[in-house]
Amino acid sequence: MPGQLEKLIRFLQEGSKTFEQQTGDAIDVSDVISVLEEMRDAFTESIKVSGRGMTLKHTERGYEISITPIRNFLLDHQTLPGDISELKKRMVNLVFSDNIGLFKQNYTFLDDLSIILEESN
Repeated sequence: MPGQLEKLIRFLQEGSKTFEQQTGDAIDVSDVISVLEEMRDAFTESIKVSGRGMTLKHTERGYEISITPIRNFLLDHQTLPGDISELKKRMVNLVFSDNIGLFKQNYTFLDDLSIILEESN
């Protein structure tokens, strides 16, 4: 998850820069990037399991995560499902011939993420 979020952040940064170079107009994505960085940090922190808190363990694959950082992030960002919908709309403006593959990957990732978040409500 942190890696996928990093790809999305990179797409937004590079896409907004390309958009500005090609059109002369700017699309500010700093607000979205800061939330995505917080989400990335929450998932990165969840990998560092401490002796306290709730954890999820996958015994077959041999990993365990702490859900507390993810839960805290979601509590702080309760409008996230709507924010993701708005982000997908803005992303369409950032697609160029050289980043369409990265766009498709990130758009699919956001679709999956929004489905998960909607089902958890």
